[in-house]
Amino acid sequence: MFSLSNTTLSSSPDQDGCRYWTSFDPKSFSKGDRKKVFGGILNGKGPRRGEIVVIKAFKNMPGTESMCKTELCNNQKARELADGFNACYPFQHIEFSSILNALIDDVSVSYSLLNSNRKITKSEWVLMEENVGKHFVTFIDKHGVTSGDCPQALAAFMHWTYHVTSGQLVVCGLEGDQNMHACRLKTPTVHSINRQYGECDYGEAGINTVFRNHRCNNMCQDLIKPFNVNTQFPSTIYPSLPLEPSAPYEPDMFTFDDLQHEQRQLPSPTLYQSITTNYLLSQLDYNHHGDDCI
Repeated sequence: MFSLSNTTLSSSPDQDGCRYWTSFDPKSFSKGDRKKVFGGILNGKGPRRGEIVVIKAFKNMPGTESMCKTELCNNQKARELADGFNACYPFQHIEFSSILNALIDDVSVSYSLLNSNRKITKSEWVLMEENVGKHFVTFIDKHGVTSGDCPQALAAFMHWTYHVTSGQLVVCGLEGDQNMHACRLKTPTVHSINRQYGECDYGEAGINTVFRNHRCNNMCQDLIKPFNVNTQFPSTIYPSLPLEPSAPYEPDMFTFDDLQHEQRQLPSPTLYQSITTNYLLSQLDYNHHGDDCI
């Protein structure tokens, strides 16, 4: 039987445990670097039945379940962090769209006529994402570059995600719509130290690029940032810089009387390190063979 629209099988369950299938337009209305976007509608028995959603198909290759799960992980992490940020800064609500994944069930007969590039096929995976609004804006791109329309709270949220995860990741690529009370955003980009958030996760290099482009505002004053990144409000803690004592702790080196009468001067940390290193080496029996020191 020929179909006039593309359809999917039932989706992964949403936060209420409901599953939906979608019918969506044969022609995409937007394209990015990695995905094509179609307009669709949710079908099923849950409360979201009839809701307008966007269907995202991977642009350069058929989508797999693994690719979709990575997007779901990005979305879940962003939603968790947004909840934490909203609890700390309730004056500007930030929320991310919900997202589901499903297999293509049927492809429209008109799809082949309307699309000359890679065509979606049956049994490839697509994403079903909540529509965030009509006035779609890129507030912060995946490199941390901020637009003139970006609210202070969103720029601070990006910085805060790095702070609250102790420098393990940063959430950027913040795109969506806003009103007086909230920013509603699509699934963002996440750069992480372990590069666990897909092909757009550029790891530590991505984090550093974001902070080179980031301009701190008043909400960022007490937030940590990567070492060697200049911003308007320098932080006092750098997670990539190990915290070391300013002088060694050696109780036997001095007594209270020594300190009281200033009869003995403590060596500087550099001198102390040299002294102790030489002493330790003198106690070890080692042989030097080329570049190997045992």
